[in-house]
Amino acid sequence: MVTLCGGERDIGVESVPDDAAKLFGPFRLFFPLSVCVDPRRPQNCYVGCSISVQYWDSETDKVRLIAGGNAFGSQDGIGSRAQFSSVTGLVVTNAGDRMYLCDRINNQLRLIDLTTNDVTTIGDRTHFLMNDPFNLVFDRSPTAKPESALWITTDQCVVRFDIKSRSVTQSFGKLSNNKHKLSGVACTLSGHVIVSCVETHSIYVFDPTAPVRKGGFGELKLLAGGGTNLSDKWMDGSGGAVRFNRPCAIAITDCDRSLYIVYTGNARVRQMTLPQRFFV
Repeated sequence: MVTLCGGERDIGVESVPDDAAKLFGPFRLFFPLSVCVDPRRPQNCYVGCSISVQYWDSETDKVRLIAGGNAFGSQDGIGSRAQFSSVTGLVVTNAGDRMYLCDRINNQLRLIDLTTNDVTTIGDRTHFLMNDPFNLVFDRSPTAKPESALWITTDQCVVRFDIKSRSVTQSFGKLSNNKHKLSGVACTLSGHVIVSCVETHSIYVFDPTAPVRKGGFGELKLLAGGGTNLSDKWMDGSGGAVRFNRPCAIAITDCDRSLYIVYTGNARVRQMTLPQRFFV
């Protein structure tokens, strides 16, 4: 069952800056773009919006401001003093004390200290190699220290961002010189990284331990999809026989090795069973 639990109804604007409240009225979740469960209270969630990060409390059915909300921009600061321009991806540490997010239009990786709501910029265009950081996930490979690195999808490639050194340590993809808009990203327990591409209508996978080809980019391998003729906008199956229409977001469940795929072209959610080797 799907029910409305926040957004397009009057759920209070007491914590929104005055100018944002006047502009957006009761629609607190203005242009929501991403969501992340609160690991401390899994019934609640954080929502990344066009110019803000919000928190939805299931018990009170209220949304409160974490940061941003006053205008488009790229300013660091505490709470409403910070500015964003399209929060398209976010992830929270298991302790619930830090949030990392993609500020897409600003080409920035931002950090929010959730104990103080202080926003700082920890990565920018020079780190990402390409424009448009879209989504991110923690590196869950067996050799990685928990929550020490992020896999981030950008316009044409996927990069591994080391949080401590604030540097890119690996990059994969670069499908061609054209923009291919890699979007969704997920990391399996084996360390394989899976990404979706809205332009090639495909799901790719890569092994970070594989050799890097000439040019410094590791190779993406097709996992499913790849059709360019959208007369068949969706088709079940396996490998290259599968058809998607702009797969934009993906998520993994470890218990049954499922990959869930959301795509905009047909407004569908698809399920794909992943090989056992991705979870050992």
